[in-house]
Amino acid sequence: MQALDDKTLSAVALLTSLLLPLVLLGIGQMTSHSQATRIWTRGVAMYSLGFLLIALRNVIPDLVSIVVANCLFVMGYGELLQGLKLFFNRPVSRGWMVYVVPLFAVLLFMHVNTPGGQEVRVIATSFLMCCLSFAIAAEFYRAVMQSTAVQHASNVGERRVLLVFCAVFAISATAMGARGTIVAIATQGVDSTLMLKLVVSTSFVLAIFVNFILAAGLPLLVSRRIQRDLFASEASLRKAEEVGGLGTLVADLRTLAFTTNSVLVRMLGLAPEQRLTVQTWQALLHPDDRTRAREVLDAVLKGRAHTAKNEYRTVRPDNGEVRWLSVSSEVSTDPLTAEPVLLSSMRDITDLKQAELAAVRARSWPTRPATPNHLFWPT
Repeated sequence: MQALDDKTLSAVALLTSLLLPLVLLGIGQMTSHSQATRIWTRGVAMYSLGFLLIALRNVIPDLVSIVVANCLFVMGYGELLQGLKLFFNRPVSRGWMVYVVPLFAVLLFMHVNTPGGQEVRVIATSFLMCCLSFAIAAEFYRAVMQSTAVQHASNVGERRVLLVFCAVFAISATAMGARGTIVAIATQGVDSTLMLKLVVSTSFVLAIFVNFILAAGLPLLVSRRIQRDLFASEASLRKAEEVGGLGTLVADLRTLAFTTNSVLVRMLGLAPEQRLTVQTWQALLHPDDRTRAREVLDAVLKGRAHTAKNEYRTVRPDNGEVRWLSVSSEVSTDPLTAEPVLLSSMRDITDLKQAELAAVRARSWPTRPATPNHLFWPT
């Protein structure tokens, strides 16, 4: 079909490859793996430039449209591989590119305008891209194995994305290897013009397919990794709060809705399913501290205070025990809604208060001579 000639396919491949830098620039600021996404962006930019040079074949010199373009493909895939290694926290090494790319460029240059040169170029490019595609598929497979080793709900979605990428690049590696093998075997001693046109057209179709998968899948992979990192961060924070005995409360200053962690619920003696409200908080406070606590809250609500540090007594509803709490609060802004919120952290200081009271009592005890009788018997 005329609509599917090499120029048309190369133009479509170019357009789809141009999506990748735009997509990666968009997601680069979304993740802590920004260095990996920068390497990806550089790689797909090389890859896209290679398609641009191929699309300009017969307009620019063959040295550029053949040698430089194919070297850009190899370097682009190499950068994609290094970015994946960095993204998955594995050692990054570009030493092989220092040797492989110049040798590859020399081989292409030697067969630009020689009889049978196109076959040699196709075979060399096919097997080199096959190796790179296989290495990329292997990186995704290792990531799948790592994800499988950690059984967590947040890993399920990421594992599926990784499996798709692994399959796509495994198919790409197989197709590239088959392309090189077919050209090497089927063009011996025959007119290979038709075969080469078919092989080149198939390569463009494969490139378009890979471009679409990368454009759709890389943002999804990054979002899944962000979600996984967020789960891990939240789990670490909860563990730190548990170890440190730190209760936290976030209050929406518009609705006075409270959000608490499990440490605070246990600290106050509430049932696990019980929600803390303003009324519940007031009821838990010692009667002598309620007025002072209400005045502090009113000052915050009316904008007269943005920070507060107080000590309150609470009465646990489960056993009636009086506990001392140190409460530090600060008015902040919700990053999602831009609405004002009150952030509070609470720590049980009952033992400290009891020690202070014991010290005060000890200091107020009458001083007596240190005689044996006075050491053991009050007089």
